Amino acid sequence: MDPADTESEHMENLASYRRCAERIQTSWPGFVTKREQRLEQQRRLGEASEKVAENILEDLFTTVLDWPLADFNNQVEHADIVLTDHGIKRLVVEVKRPGSLAWSRCAVESALAQAMRYAGEQKVKAVAVSDGLMLYAANIAEGGLRDRVFVSLSESEPPPRPNNYLISTLLYRVLKWLLE
Repeated sequence: MDPADTESEHMENLASYRRCAERIQTSWPGFVTKREQRLEQQRRLGEASEKVAENILEDLFTTVLDWPLADFNNQVEHADIVLTDHGIKRLVVEVKRPGSLAWSRCAVESALAQAMRYAGEQKVKAVAVSDGLMLYAANIAEGGLRDRVFVSLSESEPPPRPNNYLISTLLYRVLKWLLE
């Protein structure tokens, strides 16, 4: 049996995983609708500000992933977003204008370097970058990064159940990992 299948079975048996997966499935359509409304500025004017992407991420973390709004912190030192848990900084998120990271390896690497610098200054062990179209998160490990999740936020359907590439498992892991 494939280890990923075994891990998927174990994850599906956890009540917390099931609740998270159900929340993702239930809240995704509303998230997508609100995300599209937020991106209307870009369609209307040709570009949208970084604040639009920050608002999309606030919706993702607080609505879809159930992160407490009180622990979603904007502009902490130089970091765009810092997620905390009981006052402990868990994740530094570097946010860019909508569409500015998608399909640009150079832009993603530059944003990651920036996020790692801010995380280092704040003694945070995890970073993420997003432009409101995608989200990439990683642990900082031995001077580099250990990938945790890469997900498109542009899909109209919620991330599939674990038997379809484990995306919902990865989103669950983001929550679990942030609480470690």
